[in-house]
Amino acid sequence: MEATDYRDHLCYKNDIFRQHATIGGFYSAANLFNKTHLYILYSQLHEEMKIAQDLLNDETLDAARRLEGISSLSAMNRIMHAEISDNFLTGGCIELIGKTILLSKGILIHKIISKGTPGSLKKLAQQQTLRPVLLTEYFDSGGAFVVDDKNRRRLNYVSDETLNYTTVYKDSYVANMPLSNNFIVAARQYRVLRNTTHFPPALGAEAIEDLYKSGDRTLYGIYDIIRDEWETLVEPLMNDIRKNAQHKINYPFENVISWVRAVR
Repeated sequence: MEATDYRDHLCYKNDIFRQHATIGGFYSAANLFNKTHLYILYSQLHEEMKIAQDLLNDETLDAARRLEGISSLSAMNRIMHAEISDNFLTGGCIELIGKTILLSKGILIHKIISKGTPGSLKKLAQQQTLRPVLLTEYFDSGGAFVVDDKNRRRLNYVSDETLNYTTVYKDSYVANMPLSNNFIVAARQYRVLRNTTHFPPALGAEAIEDLYKSGDRTLYGIYDIIRDEWETLVEPLMNDIRKNAQHKINYPFENVISWVRAVR
């Protein structure tokens, strides 16, 4: 059985489908981060950060010489010029990790439609932006699988749209995810950084120097944060699913589990 896409309401059909969708969500998150310049150039960036540190600490060089040296660091320059796309991809990875963990906990990650929805389900729709709604609550309140006009099995009064990034990382939702504080802080920062896709950042050696001095997470700090979370939380969860799944899941587990270890 192929892994179920979490965007499909069938991910709520039973535990088997939810397990498959969980693997699919993590796999998609890994693929997003794999596309970032930060991931691709991590080894080179790590070496260039040492060079940048030496240049910044060299009191024999004036500011112009330091900036000239930093300008020659190709990985840092490429990452700075790719900051918009990297922030977008990294933010997407983090958002997917959060939604996938919630799904694995039996929490509804699709939005309940408020307009025209009867009684108890309407109340749940209003509460969903404030706190997680369990799938069992949805069914107990009159929710059910139906066949729509496109012959798809779906949840009635539930949208195809999933919870937004801000909602996923609210305190009430985070309380249901065993995430580290470092990851939660980074996740909330990347919601803001991802929105900078509309406003191109400053480029050039001065911007690189500022980022280095401030220890901004858009450099390689986020790599370590995602890697640590993957190894302590995501990998054990995926291994547990693989071990206990009632049906074989046709997914390249080793590729997904080890992706973030590719560079140390």
